Amino acid sequence: MDERREFIVEQAHRLFMQYGMRGVTMEDLAREMGVSKKTLYVHFTDKNSLVEAVVESFLSQHKAAAEAIFQTCPNPIDQLWGMAGAIQSQLQQVKPSLYLELRKYFPSAYKLFENYQQQSIRKQVVANLISGVEGGWYRASLNPEILSRIFIQLMPMKMDPLIFQPERFDFATLHREMLMYHLHGICSSKGLDYLTQHYASEFPNP
Repeated sequence: MDERREFIVEQAHRLFMQYGMRGVTMEDLAREMGVSKKTLYVHFTDKNSLVEAVVESFLSQHKAAAEAIFQTCPNPIDQLWGMAGAIQSQLQQVKPSLYLELRKYFPSAYKLFENYQQQSIRKQVVANLISGVEGGWYRASLNPEILSRIFIQLMPMKMDPLIFQPERFDFATLHREMLMYHLHGICSSKGLDYLTQHYASEFPNP
């Protein structure tokens, strides 16, 4: 990505986060960036292609963060915890309304998000589950193919304001509860002991 295109994507991301994707026009973007609308169309055929570029950049950053976590954390519980933290740090910047806008008005960009879940995140989760079983951290009887599909469906669920209204559910708390739900479902007694010893302060008893 050349510097001008990268600048446009970064500024578009900022404005989308602030005002929403649907409400920001190409004219708005050009004015805020101090460029002509013609400059935008040199790099992007239309707004849809710009939204796709913003989503691709967002997913690329997440992928890099997740890969770094998997490389530096040998313990699968630490891997999952770190990956969940990376997800939280990125998604808590996203207003729930943006998720609905993306799904309803920018289906091609939303498809990128779905494909990333299925092709990248699920692959990482499967590898994590297999590693956890082999190390005795997770239940020996669990089914990685089934549980990985369940796990990735938790992400769009918690971003859907029709299911979890943002005025009622704090994102950090919701994210924490879903992670604990998953970990308690997959951990062996050895894994639960490790979870309690290392992350008890993150999940205090009520």
